[in-house]
Amino acid sequence: MTATEIAALEERFGPAITGKKLDALDPFVTVEPAQLVEVCRFLRDEPRLKFALLNDITGVDYLEIDAKKVAKAGFEPHLEVLYHLSSFAFPGRASR
Repeated sequence: MTATEIAALEERFGPAITGKKLDALDPFVTVEPAQLVEVCRFLRDEPRLKFALLNDITGVDYLEIDAKKVAKAGFEPHLEVLYHLSSFAFPGRASR
């Protein structure tokens, strides 16, 4: 996704978009779990996006069990689910 497309998501869904990274090789947004289905429907149905293919679902476990490293880890222990999407209408466009 481009920075403009991510900005459009933020405008439409406001606080449901809880995070983003634009400078990454693969830009992404973080979505509030309760709004996930609504955001995904928008990504699929919006004519400027048309993310029609769910390529991959990946789970990431951010757990640091070593008590000495917890303070340096920089995160609270949690799980994340990443959805990798693609568009047939716009080849080369991907999202996660």
